[in-house]
Amino acid sequence: MIESITEPDDPQASYLITAWGRICRTLGKQFVPFLPEVMPPLLASAQLKPDFAIIDDESEKEQYAEEDGWDFVPIHGQQVGIKTSVLEEKCTAYEMLCCYAQELKGDFFSFVPSVLEELVIPGLKFYFHDGVRSASATCIPFLVASAKEAHPHDPSVAHKIFTSCIEALLQRLADEASPDICAEFYESFYETVEVAGNNCLTTPEMNTFIEVTASQLRDYGTRKTQRDEQIASGERDIEEDEDIQEAIDTDEVLLSSISKSIHTIFKRHKLGFLPIWAKMTPYVEAGLASTEPNTRSWAICIIDDVVEYCNGEALHYVGNYLPALIQCVTDECTCPHRD
Repeated sequence: MIESITEPDDPQASYLITAWGRICRTLGKQFVPFLPEVMPPLLASAQLKPDFAIIDDESEKEQYAEEDGWDFVPIHGQQVGIKTSVLEEKCTAYEMLCCYAQELKGDFFSFVPSVLEELVIPGLKFYFHDGVRSASATCIPFLVASAKEAHPHDPSVAHKIFTSCIEALLQRLADEASPDICAEFYESFYETVEVAGNNCLTTPEMNTFIEVTASQLRDYGTRKTQRDEQIASGERDIEEDEDIQEAIDTDEVLLSSISKSIHTIFKRHKLGFLPIWAKMTPYVEAGLASTEPNTRSWAICIIDDVVEYCNGEALHYVGNYLPALIQCVTDECTCPHRD
């Protein structure tokens, strides 16, 4: 069946890739002997590159639009036409790489270094398709877990993979402007730190995390201020405007992902993270002062992590917040939680 696919845009390819993934989930590690047959075409699909063109005027856009398979997206202020016929196959291939790494664990390690460097890290900034970016982020903790299982007696192997992953994620978090994609990158970050284990991050990496997170929180504050002004002026109705409600929901997911990332770093580093985290206190104070229950809950969850993992050492940092915490105990609208 594999040999029957001779064209790069053959629609059978996507179906076959999905079928292999289902078989892998069913067989588990019994699927390993089939990897030499299924990986080459899977990697070929993951490496597909779409045709694209930069559009200068509307007439040119209409010319491309007349052809089947072209779509248009704004990228860095320019309209870019993309022939999307191969993008779904590419995205499916990335999702199946996640599947193989998750199901086969250490038995997938022989492919991990090349998949990481040639596909997953570049895939994080594949702006032509958010599904590829999402699948790349999802794949990262599974690649680190694969390395750990394959080399239990040589932690340097997994640490090398982990370091490459964390550096890539922090770079993308520093540059990312999309809140929903940013939330997925944070999710990948905290799941990867959880897999890597205690004291996995260096001091520079933790400092970089705080810097990029502070930047993301400033961007969130700007978006929230703009929304509040539009609602207060009557320009937009929070009850009727689905776009603004979706934007609010997206930002809440982002805040939750940031909170979970901070939680996981404290869990893995405890007191070692405390003085670095202290740089975030202005944002925690702003969260406690917010009139929005979800934002206050976000700040309370972070303070809870400081107390839980740093014990008495936390008092110096959170003692001033105790009156606000006591008030929140009786606040019917504040429901701090973490899934």
